[in-house]
Amino acid sequence: MSASPYTISNAESTLKSAYQVYYFNPCSYSYVESYLNTAEMQIALHANPTKWSHCSGFNWTDSPVTVLPIIKNLMASGIRVWMYSGDTDGNVPVTSSRYSINSLKLPIKTPWQPWHTNKEVGGYVVEYEGLTFVTVRGAGHLVPSYQPERALTMISSFLQGSLPPSSP
Repeated sequence: MSASPYTISNAESTLKSAYQVYYFNPCSYSYVESYLNTAEMQIALHANPTKWSHCSGFNWTDSPVTVLPIIKNLMASGIRVWMYSGDTDGNVPVTSSRYSINSLKLPIKTPWQPWHTNKEVGGYVVEYEGLTFVTVRGAGHLVPSYQPERALTMISSFLQGSLPPSSP
């Protein structure tokens, strides 16, 4: 019995979900590279003429060990601070973000709870004094690429000054 040309094998399905971000637009890197290498863009950015390429393999030496002091300064200035993470993000895992936030010892306003979009759990949210932390279910490091509808709900909630919807 031959497989339908429309059937995806379990292995292929697993592979696609593990690397889903590359399927949303495989040419994204070349678009950005082409755009940043135009003379008009380099002039607009006041950049010296250069050949730009994405920074894969670049060894950062000037980044801070932690951004927590910056977050504290933003909160102290009264700016609403939201941190978010895809729950399958291997670069900035939810657990690491939660440990970092917990080190700030902020009082909790709204405890950890699910939020919803399109009658599904979109992720989880916890609101602290001065900071809100949101997770996005099924999203990796580039949340809008993995889960555009959930990302839109989260960002819309931020812009409206409210938590993401707590009921379906």
